[in-house]
Amino acid sequence: MHSDYHSTLIRQLRDQQVRFAPREKKIEQLERCEKLLREIDSDKTYSYEYLCYRITGYRPEHAPIVPMDGDQVRHDLHCLIEDLSESANIRAEELGQPVHTVDQLSKMFNVSTKTISRWRQQGLVSRKIIFDGGRKRVGFLHSSVDHFVNSAKNPVKMSVCLAKMTKQQCRAKLNMTANCTERCQRRSSMNRNVNATTAKAAGKIIKLVHIQKPSSSDTMVAARTADVMHKAMKIGQNC
Repeated sequence: MHSDYHSTLIRQLRDQQVRFAPREKKIEQLERCEKLLREIDSDKTYSYEYLCYRITGYRPEHAPIVPMDGDQVRHDLHCLIEDLSESANIRAEELGQPVHTVDQLSKMFNVSTKTISRWRQQGLVSRKIIFDGGRKRVGFLHSSVDHFVNSAKNPVKMSVCLAKMTKQQCRAKLNMTANCTERCQRRSSMNRNVNATTAKAAGKIIKLVHIQKPSSSDTMVAARTADVMHKAMKIGQNC
């Protein structure tokens, strides 16, 4: 179970549902959580009353007015989905659609399992599922993967597009990204209001660009290019 919830109220809701909600209700709430997650806007704030109603169908009385920003809500909903699914003991064959493990997903997109972990942090919804052999592991519904792939500005979509390029074209993209990031780095060093970690992250990206090996496969270069460009876009938002 997760212990890193931003909201104490959401964590308490998790505790209540894990302890007292029937299995069927937990499964229903998982679907409601994922639907809600897709609607959360990072630029908006949300009340606990609204979130609780959307997750459980119940509107709490006298709920504290503690607004949460969109990014915090996204994080806590991801945690809640994993915790509810873990407590519901759901088998993969019950879900009516393909369910992918971390290893299967990494092979599907020709990326490392560490990249899959980063994608989870960037919005890919995961659940705790019982697979063959009775072992409970992190799993991804095919519908969740589809949604993540088709959402705007994510590294999977970049990987699919960049995989069609040659290594030379990918490296040209990387060099262009490095140049833009270097400009951002210089601008950050002159602006004290910009978070100091921005320049540090920019330096790491520039280093990544320069260590690309000529012998790397097309898919490896495409995946690394997508990852680097995604990081660069996030840095660009701070410059």
